[in-house]
Amino acid sequence: GEVGQAVGQLQSFRNTLGAISPTAKEAAASNQLILDLVDRYNIPLQSARDGFTKLYASMAPAGFNGDEIRSLFTGISQAAATFGMSADKVDRVNYAFAQMASKGQVMSEELKGQLGDVLPGSMALFAEAAGFKGPDAISKFSEALEDGVYKGQNMVKLLKNVRGVMENEFGPGAEGAARTFEGCINRMQNSLRQLYEAFEPVAVNFMNQVVKPLTDG
Repeated sequence: GEVGQAVGQLQSFRNTLGAISPTAKEAAASNQLILDLVDRYNIPLQSARDGFTKLYASMAPAGFNGDEIRSLFTGISQAAATFGMSADKVDRVNYAFAQMASKGQVMSEELKGQLGDVLPGSMALFAEAAGFKGPDAISKFSEALEDGVYKGQNMVKLLKNVRGVMENEFGPGAEGAARTFEGCINRMQNSLRQLYEAFEPVAVNFMNQVVKPLTDG
Protein backbone atom coordinates (compact mmCIF):
# COMPACT_ATOMS: atom_id res chain seq x y z
CA GLY A 1 0.00 0.00 0.00
CA GLU A 2 2.79 2.43 0.89
CA VAL A 3 4.65 1.55 -2.30
CA GLY A 4 1.52 2.04 -4.39
CA GLN A 5 0.81 5.44 -2.86
CA ALA A 6 4.43 6.61 -3.21
CA VAL A 7 4.73 5.45 -6.81
CA GLY A 8 1.37 6.99 -7.73
CA GLN A 9 2.36 10.36 -6.28
CA LEU A 10 5.78 10.19 -7.95
CA GLN A 11 4.26 9.55 -11.37
CA SER A 12 1.68 12.29 -10.83
CA PHE A 13 4.49 14.72 -9.97
CA ARG A 14 6.43 13.77 -13.09
CA ASN A 15 3.39 14.24 -15.29
CA THR A 16 2.58 17.62 -13.75
CA LEU A 17 6.18 18.85 -13.93
CA GLY A 18 6.44 17.75 -17.55
CA ALA A 19 3.19 19.50 -18.43
CA ILE A 20 4.11 22.88 -16.93
CA SER A 21 7.76 22.87 -18.11
CA PRO A 22 8.50 24.17 -21.63
CA THR A 23 11.20 21.53 -22.25
CA ALA A 24 12.37 18.20 -20.84
CA LYS A 25 15.66 19.87 -19.90
CA GLU A 26 13.78 22.49 -17.87
CA ALA A 27 11.78 19.79 -16.08
CA ALA A 28 14.97 17.88 -15.28
CA ALA A 29 16.61 21.02 -13.84
CA SER A 30 13.60 21.64 -11.59
CA ASN A 31 13.45 18.03 -10.42
CA GLN A 32 17.16 18.04 -9.59
CA LEU A 33 16.82 21.29 -7.62
CA ILE A 34 14.03 19.81 -5.52
CA LEU A 35 16.09 16.70 -4.74
CA ASP A 36 19.13 18.84 -3.88
CA LEU A 37 17.12 21.07 -1.53
CA VAL A 38 15.47 18.10 0.16
CA ASP A 39 18.85 16.46 0.71
CA ARG A 40 20.52 19.66 1.92
CA TYR A 41 17.83 21.11 4.19
CA ASN A 42 15.78 18.00 5.10
CA ILE A 43 12.47 19.54 4.04
CA PRO A 44 9.51 17.16 3.38
CA LEU A 45 9.92 15.64 -0.10
CA GLN A 46 6.27 15.43 -1.16
CA SER A 47 5.53 18.91 0.15
CA ALA A 48 8.49 20.28 -1.82
CA ARG A 49 7.28 18.64 -5.02
CA ASP A 50 3.70 19.84 -4.63
CA GLY A 51 4.78 23.33 -3.66
CA PHE A 52 7.20 23.73 -6.53
CA THR A 53 4.74 22.64 -9.22
CA LYS A 54 2.08 25.03 -7.92
CA LEU A 55 4.61 27.85 -7.72
CA TYR A 56 5.95 27.19 -11.22
CA ALA A 57 2.49 26.88 -12.78
CA SER A 58 1.48 30.25 -11.31
CA MET A 59 4.68 32.23 -11.83
CA ALA A 60 5.75 31.14 -15.33
CA PRO A 61 2.70 32.77 -17.02
CA ALA A 62 3.40 35.94 -14.99
CA GLY A 63 6.77 36.39 -16.72
CA PHE A 64 9.21 34.59 -14.43
CA ASN A 65 11.72 32.23 -16.04
CA GLY A 66 12.70 28.85 -14.65
CA ASP A 67 15.89 30.04 -12.95
CA GLU A 68 14.03 32.84 -11.16
CA ILE A 69 11.32 30.48 -9.94
CA ARG A 70 13.87 27.95 -8.75
CA SER A 71 15.77 30.71 -6.95
CA LEU A 72 12.62 31.88 -5.15
CA PHE A 73 11.76 28.31 -4.22
CA THR A 74 15.26 27.93 -2.78
CA GLY A 75 14.61 30.93 -0.52
CA ILE A 76 11.26 29.48 0.55
CA SER A 77 12.89 26.13 1.34
CA GLN A 78 15.59 27.85 3.40
CA ALA A 79 12.92 29.72 5.37
CA ALA A 80 11.02 26.46 5.92
CA ALA A 81 14.14 24.78 7.28
CA THR A 82 15.13 27.76 9.46
CA PHE A 83 11.75 27.95 11.18
CA GLY A 84 11.13 24.21 11.23
CA MET A 85 7.88 24.60 9.29
CA SER A 86 5.52 21.68 8.99
CA ALA A 87 4.48 20.47 5.56
CA ASP A 88 1.18 22.33 5.96
CA LYS A 89 2.92 25.63 6.68
CA VAL A 90 5.29 25.20 3.74
CA ASP A 91 2.27 24.59 1.52
CA ARG A 92 0.73 27.85 2.75
CA VAL A 93 3.90 29.82 1.98
CA ASN A 94 4.06 28.41 -1.54
CA TYR A 95 0.34 29.04 -2.00
CA ALA A 96 0.68 32.68 -0.96
CA PHE A 97 3.41 33.33 -3.52
CA ALA A 98 1.45 31.44 -6.17
CA GLN A 99 -1.63 33.58 -5.44
CA MET A 100 0.35 36.80 -5.83
CA ALA A 101 1.66 35.67 -9.20
CA SER A 102 -1.76 34.48 -10.35
CA LYS A 103 -3.42 37.78 -9.44
CA GLY A 104 -0.56 39.80 -10.90
CA GLN A 105 -0.40 41.90 -7.76
CA VAL A 106 1.07 41.78 -4.26
CA MET A 107 -1.87 42.34 -1.93
CA SER A 108 -2.36 42.59 1.83
CA GLU A 109 -4.60 39.52 1.78
CA GLU A 110 -1.74 37.19 0.87
CA LEU A 111 1.11 39.08 2.51
CA LYS A 112 -0.40 39.98 5.89
CA GLY A 113 -2.81 37.08 6.08
CA GLN A 114 -1.62 33.86 4.46
CA LEU A 115 2.12 34.54 4.41
CA GLY A 116 2.34 36.55 7.62
CA ASP A 117 0.69 33.75 9.63
CA VAL A 118 3.40 31.21 8.81
CA LEU A 119 6.50 33.22 7.87
CA PRO A 120 7.64 35.54 10.71
CA GLY A 121 8.82 38.94 9.55
CA SER A 122 7.37 38.62 6.06
CA MET A 123 6.34 42.30 5.96
CA ALA A 124 9.88 43.37 6.85
CA LEU A 125 11.28 41.09 4.14
CA PHE A 126 9.04 42.58 1.48
CA ALA A 127 9.68 46.14 2.68
CA GLU A 128 13.43 45.56 2.36
CA ALA A 129 12.95 44.02 -1.10
CA ALA A 130 10.92 47.09 -2.09
CA GLY A 131 13.79 49.36 -1.07
CA PHE A 132 12.33 50.84 2.13
CA LYS A 133 14.73 51.34 5.03
CA GLY A 134 14.63 52.74 8.51
CA PRO A 135 12.16 52.48 11.41
CA ASP A 136 9.18 53.48 9.23
CA ALA A 137 10.02 51.07 6.40
CA ILE A 138 7.10 48.74 7.09
CA SER A 139 4.54 51.55 7.41
CA LYS A 140 5.68 53.13 4.14
CA PHE A 141 5.58 49.79 2.40
CA SER A 142 2.10 49.13 3.79
CA GLU A 143 0.87 52.43 2.36
CA ALA A 144 2.29 51.58 -1.07
CA LEU A 145 0.72 48.14 -0.78
CA GLU A 146 -2.72 49.60 -0.05
CA ASP A 147 -2.34 52.00 -2.97
CA GLY A 148 -1.90 49.04 -5.32
CA VAL A 149 1.62 49.98 -6.36
CA TYR A 150 2.89 46.42 -6.72
CA LYS A 151 1.06 45.08 -9.72
CA GLY A 152 2.22 44.01 -13.18
CA GLN A 153 5.91 44.71 -13.73
CA ASN A 154 6.26 46.24 -10.26
CA MET A 155 5.01 42.96 -8.79
CA VAL A 156 7.49 40.98 -10.89
CA LYS A 157 10.36 43.24 -9.81
CA LEU A 158 9.40 43.03 -6.13
CA LEU A 159 9.19 39.23 -6.10
CA LYS A 160 12.54 38.99 -7.88
CA ASN A 161 14.05 41.13 -5.13
CA VAL A 162 12.35 39.08 -2.44
CA ARG A 163 14.13 35.91 -3.53
CA GLY A 164 17.52 37.55 -2.90
CA VAL A 165 16.47 38.91 0.49
CA MET A 166 15.16 35.49 1.56
CA GLU A 167 18.35 33.70 0.57
CA ASN A 168 20.49 36.22 2.47
CA GLU A 169 18.19 36.12 5.49
CA PHE A 170 17.57 32.38 5.81
CA GLY A 171 20.47 30.71 4.02
CA PRO A 172 22.86 30.56 7.00
CA GLY A 173 20.19 29.44 9.47
CA ALA A 174 18.87 26.73 7.18
CA GLU A 175 22.19 24.88 7.22
CA GLY A 176 22.06 24.48 11.00
CA ALA A 177 18.31 23.83 11.16
CA ALA A 178 18.69 20.83 8.84
CA ARG A 179 20.56 19.05 11.64
CA THR A 180 17.87 19.57 14.30
CA PHE A 181 15.58 16.82 15.58
CA GLU A 182 12.81 17.96 13.23
CA GLY A 183 15.24 17.95 10.32
CA CYS A 184 16.41 14.44 11.15
CA ILE A 185 12.84 13.16 11.32
CA ASN A 186 12.11 14.71 7.92
CA ARG A 187 15.25 13.10 6.51
CA MET A 188 14.19 9.68 7.76
CA GLN A 189 10.70 10.09 6.27
CA ASN A 190 12.16 11.30 2.98
CA SER A 191 14.50 8.31 2.84
CA LEU A 192 11.61 5.93 3.50
CA ARG A 193 9.54 7.52 0.72
CA GLN A 194 12.44 7.24 -1.71
CA LEU A 195 12.82 3.59 -0.73
CA TYR A 196 9.15 3.01 -1.63
CA GLU A 197 9.63 4.88 -4.90
CA ALA A 198 12.57 2.63 -5.79
CA PHE A 199 10.03 -0.19 -6.19
CA GLU A 200 8.38 1.64 -9.10
CA PRO A 201 9.43 -0.90 -11.78
CA VAL A 202 8.08 -3.77 -9.65
CA ALA A 203 4.84 -1.91 -8.95
CA VAL A 204 4.29 -1.07 -12.64
CA ASN A 205 5.00 -4.68 -13.64
CA PHE A 206 2.54 -5.93 -11.03
CA MET A 207 -0.14 -3.60 -12.40
CA ASN A 208 0.43 -4.74 -15.98
CA GLN A 209 0.87 -8.44 -15.30
CA VAL A 210 -1.65 -9.01 -12.52
CA VAL A 211 -4.07 -6.13 -11.94
CA LYS A 212 -4.82 -5.30 -15.58
CA PRO A 213 -5.69 -8.92 -16.60
CA LEU A 214 -7.92 -9.25 -13.54
CA THR A 215 -9.62 -5.93 -14.39
CA ASP A 216 -10.11 -6.96 -18.02
CA GLY A 217 -11.52 -10.28 -16.87
